[in-house]
Amino acid sequence: MRILSSSLLVLTLACGGASTDSGPGPDETTGGGDDTTYAIRIDRPWAVGQRWREVTQAHEREQQQVQMGEGSDTAARDVRVDLEAEVEVVEVDEHARQAVLRYTVARAVANNGQSELELVPAGTVLVVRRGGEQAITREDGAAIGEIELKMLGIVLPDGPAEDHDAVYGTDQAQAVGARWPIDGGMAAEQLRKRNLLVDPANIQGEMHLANLVEEPVPALELQAQIVATGITFGGAPEGATIDRGEVVAARVVYLPLDPADHPRVQATEMEMEVDMTIADPESGETGTLQLRVAVSRTSSREPL
Repeated sequence: MRILSSSLLVLTLACGGASTDSGPGPDETTGGGDDTTYAIRIDRPWAVGQRWREVTQAHEREQQQVQMGEGSDTAARDVRVDLEAEVEVVEVDEHARQAVLRYTVARAVANNGQSELELVPAGTVLVVRRGGEQAITREDGAAIGEIELKMLGIVLPDGPAEDHDAVYGTDQAQAVGARWPIDGGMAAEQLRKRNLLVDPANIQGEMHLANLVEEPVPALELQAQIVATGITFGGAPEGATIDRGEVVAARVVYLPLDPADHPRVQATEMEMEVDMTIADPESGETGTLQLRVAVSRTSSREPL
């Protein structure tokens, strides 16, 4: 399984959330110049009423191959989803993390290379309850089709808000070029909330403070690269045994130097490979199922 470029983003598969406080701003050492160090605060607190314009693009490729006896069957999906919307924070939790968001959609479409599907009409207001059972709904109460809902789930942060600092952060101020390990235990705990089970010892990852950029605002370019092996998950076919489950992910996020400002640009790339032994419930015949998933996603925010 190839290792993805470290200039892309992430195992969490969700871009929301915030910690209980923003932490200190940039922390300069006495040396100045190349000795300048910066506090690493990925999550920043949200407040009800905060608004921004968001553009998100995602590309998801999935292939399943079933081998049963002499027969085999392959199914594949390749879809791109584009979302443009104005977003407002409606509720936050006790940690000042996003709890409920309102998306006023300007454009939401999915394209499989042959046709384009409008997921909801322009002007539709979507309510996203992060981690709720009905995570994505229309404010007017109208139903969202099953396919449309699945496609919206690729570009909307419907999972629970997470503490990214606990996984990727560090208590020590860092200079450009610095590297530090992720917290495998915290990463495993957050994956468990998404029904993915993995031993923390099987999660390897490294953070890299790669650069200081000036546009669109002064910000730190923070990169992550993660490999997780031995993954199991719920929702597997009845009687299936997972023989191998691996995820390779990479992340980049641009952290504004202003601790009151939120990341403007984030990107994600992830590949997952799962091999299973399966059994036909009628004949008892055994076979194999191979699942390959690749997801890439970029998102930009402009405060309103």
